[in-house]
Amino acid sequence: MFGRVQCYFNLHKKVWSIRSKDTGKVVAHSTRVDLRNCKFKVGQAGMERVRAEERKNVHAWVEGDLVNVDGGTLTEHGAELGYDVFFDAPWTISTQMGQPQITYNPYKYTSFVDVDTGEPVYEYEAVTMRNKKVYYGHDWKARHERKRNA
Repeated sequence: MFGRVQCYFNLHKKVWSIRSKDTGKVVAHSTRVDLRNCKFKVGQAGMERVRAEERKNVHAWVEGDLVNVDGGTLTEHGAELGYDVFFDAPWTISTQMGQPQITYNPYKYTSFVDVDTGEPVYEYEAVTMRNKKVYYGHDWKARHERKRNA
């Protein structure tokens, strides 16, 4: 099936870039991305380069299993790999505007952090990335499957 993806906010395009972890190539760009089984990654060398040069580069991303892509465009590489099945999928991660958010600022933090508490966040069950923000979510599909199989 599909491998994991890495998502980061593309400052030039003002959308989320979705990159295949296996190939390292961008498969899609989107205004909303839902992931589950997430890990928050920050490349130490890239972060140090940002701080030294005061110029941003891609060194931090959310890695996870792709659930849904909404409002996006598929790249040629993404089409070749069959990522179109994730566009407007029948399920999404449940998030609300009032739910906790995760942020990363290379000038202030060395990891992703909870916006309200400032505590580091390294992994989480599910997230929605929308409008340059990352929201904690609950993977209702996975929870339903766990309940059903219990």
